[in-house]
Amino acid sequence: MDLPSLVDTNWLAGHLTDPGLRIVDARWRGDESSRALYRQGHIPGAIHLDWHFDLNTTVDGVRDLLLPPHKFKAVMEATGIGDDTAVVAYAETDYSGAARLWWALRYYGHPNVAVLDGGLTKWAAEGRPLSTESPQPIPAVFTPRQQGQLLATADDILTILDDPAAEVAIVDTRPAEQHAGQAVWTPAGSRYLPSGKAWVDADGRRLRAGRIPGAISLPSTENFDAQSWTLLAPDALRKRAASAGLQPDQRVILYCGVGISASMGLFALHLAGYPDLALYDASWDEWGHDPHLPITIADLTTPVTRHLDALRLPYRLFHHPGPVNSLAQAALERNQQPEQVVRSIVFRLAEGQFVMVLIAGPAQISWPRLRSHLGISRLTMASEVEVLEATGYVLGAVSPFGLPAPIRTLLDRSVLQQNVISLGSGQRGVAVIMKSEDLHKGLGEVETGEFAS
Repeated sequence: MDLPSLVDTNWLAGHLTDPGLRIVDARWRGDESSRALYRQGHIPGAIHLDWHFDLNTTVDGVRDLLLPPHKFKAVMEATGIGDDTAVVAYAETDYSGAARLWWALRYYGHPNVAVLDGGLTKWAAEGRPLSTESPQPIPAVFTPRQQGQLLATADDILTILDDPAAEVAIVDTRPAEQHAGQAVWTPAGSRYLPSGKAWVDADGRRLRAGRIPGAISLPSTENFDAQSWTLLAPDALRKRAASAGLQPDQRVILYCGVGISASMGLFALHLAGYPDLALYDASWDEWGHDPHLPITIADLTTPVTRHLDALRLPYRLFHHPGPVNSLAQAALERNQQPEQVVRSIVFRLAEGQFVMVLIAGPAQISWPRLRSHLGISRLTMASEVEVLEATGYVLGAVSPFGLPAPIRTLLDRSVLQQNVISLGSGQRGVAVIMKSEDLHKGLGEVETGEFAS
């Protein structure tokens, strides 16, 4: 029996007693009640596997990683899943447990696995039978054959971030508030950060909020019809992925909190016809806990943030509590020294011609040095109207990124003397905070010199 990746309730009802089929109840609950729910009623003939307790392990403090081959083999064989067994997995609502098992089996070289569309929710709503009997499966022989292309690691992602030409998309399937850096994943749902904090204490370890630089937000829960909890049609899934900027011919790596909802996102993209998919299994439980891995924290979108995301550069946004009236105030509220605040100053060279100079803190521009570098005798500081015309940003929000048209940019070496800097975000009252080396990288072949007096 060769299964498609998705089967409906009518199909399953007609194959409940097929001898080569194993049905798996893959429901999971953060309150650890999945076993009790299974005993209260499940699809006839189904065995129960809880992804957290039965299929995952912890390695070096990273939770909920897929079992290694020998342990996964033992679980499959004990539940009667062998090399020739067809498997249908189901859960409820967002299907994460079922999709997790679907990915895990395929990773270990067992592609004959399907997910039940609508899960137990649809099955029960249609009045189909439930059972409280737990079957006693006959042990089978399962042979793990790892498919390495289906799994991604932190090192894989770092390699992508370091290669501007890499045509690999990174997809964050967590809820919007986690993608924005306002909350982190917990088994009970999103845990919002205390005011002014960029991390929470999670089991005695610091878990940062944010996202992998350049990651595209594609929450898994939006792959379903909100009324029936059936998956959207493949055409709708394709349109959703395309609207987020994903191309069918590119490799896509997905992550979430602990690799579970990302399994669902991966399954949806598989149905949409995306052939080259991988799961970052360690997900945010690894990335958020490791202070050496780069992150982005941004709860709004501007041309600046879109540009930085496209470049896959790490940054975070800082929101001032009120109007900013001085550089000293900006530095104080950002918990920085004045020299860490980078000013983007625009000069007018001629009609419709401008140059932008990035300079650190309160340092003043040396007009003679600037004229000498530019090879001109006259230039003026651009007016507020001209700044808006040239950059698209109002004063107090100017940035060298996300400009409507390229502007010649000069970088004063004083900026590179700071490890972490802040600069305009494109929106007044909000600053981008990033490393100076990432700023330099994002500017590309920028002209660097001594432009301060």
